[in-house]
Amino acid sequence: MHHGNDAQNNIYTVTYAAYLNENILSVVIKATLKEGNNAQKVTIQSYVYNISTNEEITLQKMLEIKGLNSDSVQDQIKETIQASINYSENLTSLGYETFKRNINDEMYKIENSNNYFLGPNRSIYIIYAYGNENPTTESDIVYIN
Repeated sequence: MHHGNDAQNNIYTVTYAAYLNENILSVVIKATLKEGNNAQKVTIQSYVYNISTNEEITLQKMLEIKGLNSDSVQDQIKETIQASINYSENLTSLGYETFKRNINDEMYKIENSNNYFLGPNRSIYIIYAYGNENPTTESDIVYIN
């Protein structure tokens, strides 16, 4: 059976990075998927392990380990997301399509924010990869020194 122009071009690329800070291993996997005429989507997934105990480390636990105040980290998350909202609203007013963020979304709470990694210089990077749930390439990264 011949389908003519039905053949889709699918492009799938995967890249990853790993960071080792003492006994804490962070692995970040980024995948880009483009199927036919569908919007391109980028997914980002991270895993943070204590390699001495073989346990995964939550963001809350990591903040404790680093002695960081979770309220001030929560404020930093809000500030970063609000800046992205302002930026994308500006683009929308110029006629661009952007991903719509909701500052009150539960996903931005620290206890729900376990997509993060401990990168170079032991800095924390919290990832909100909207392509994990939506057909978008947009993401926000909150940097906590």
